[in-house]
Amino acid sequence: MNNNPQWVDDLSAFCFPENVGMTVEMGGEVADVITKTHEKMFPCYECGSIHQCINWRGVPHDGDGGFKDASGKTWWLWIGCHLGPYQWAYEKIMLILIDNPMDHQ
Repeated sequence: MNNNPQWVDDLSAFCFPENVGMTVEMGGEVADVITKTHEKMFPCYECGSIHQCINWRGVPHDGDGGFKDASGKTWWLWIGCHLGPYQWAYEKIMLILIDNPMDHQ
């Protein structure tokens, strides 16, 4: 697996100029998501690889499905495929989350 998120970060900045790397220090529901998914994995149906739930990204979000940080700002959370342009939203990742990639082979 390619763990270099540079390509995805560059694309994300182009598509979502306000995209931000999410951190536990942001607190609130954002920190809960990061903690709950830490070291979990999901299969990417776009490239066929198994990705870790690291490098959560977020964009400001006013609609349903967002997550609040400690300051009350709401974010739409996603992880970018490291091998292609696909961006996995939190809801999609939760549907296919796996604890052990060997279980998915």
